[in-house]
Amino acid sequence: MRNIILFNNENVGSIRLSMKKIFLLLCAAYLSAISFGQITITKNDMPASGDTVRYSTTNTMLNFTNTGAGYRWDFSSLVINGQGIDTFKSALSINPLFAFFFGFTDFGTPSTN
Repeated sequence: MRNIILFNNENVGSIRLSMKKIFLLLCAAYLSAISFGQITITKNDMPASGDTVRYSTTNTMLNFTNTGAGYRWDFSSLVINGQGIDTFKSALSINPLFAFFFGFTDFGTPSTN
């Protein structure tokens, strides 16, 4: 009867080394998967009926063609020309057809006063 040696000292060392590599690869893949972040916008982040938004207008013209890495836009020259408030209303209160298309939700649609 012959003895069959499946693992000798050299094979065990190489298997341990490859298991370490596989483990490190799996850890790196897992960490890269959970570290990838993306914002999540929920219903609580959206305007509801009755919310208001305030805005300012200006006649100052700015050059938005200059862009690139490290470029800073300077808005200090803006002069306020006017201000306004928009109120978000339910789609049903604006037009019943809006409610048909957008549904009976809590989300508001902008409506100028």
